[in-house]
Amino acid sequence: MISLPGPLVTNLLRFLFLGLSALVPPAPPSCRLQGMPRVGANVTLSCQSPRSKPAVQYQWDRQLPSFQTFFAPALDVIRGSLSLTNLSSSMAGVYVCKAHNEVGTAQCNVTLEVSTGPGAAVVAGAVVGTLVGLGLLAGLVLLYHRRG
Repeated sequence: MISLPGPLVTNLLRFLFLGLSALVPPAPPSCRLQGMPRVGANVTLSCQSPRSKPAVQYQWDRQLPSFQTFFAPALDVIRGSLSLTNLSSSMAGVYVCKAHNEVGTAQCNVTLEVSTGPGAAVVAGAVVGTLVGLGLLAGLVLLYHRRG
């Protein structure tokens, strides 16, 4: 009886099932951010690796400031998208996408900076400015009517 080592059998089976086609590791993927990253908004991080055989699967992780791994339904492992909903400042950080298949792994990253939009001070300033403007306008109207 002949005993074949494991990797030899695996490679032989791979050759028989895939024919003469070459196995290709993932190309370096491109990462993109879709949407406006503001507090309360939704964004989608996308990752695409164009050439690979067999097809790749994707994984998103947040590296900084704290490590976090994502799963479905937020993560689509086939399309490479990660949906982040109702953003908060604590969700800011470096997000890394890994494209992997049986032959290799490649990765890219996106830095997510979540802005707060117009702050409370800006809104309060606009309200106070409007009230002062209306007060001045009312004073001018009263002054004009007294003289007129």
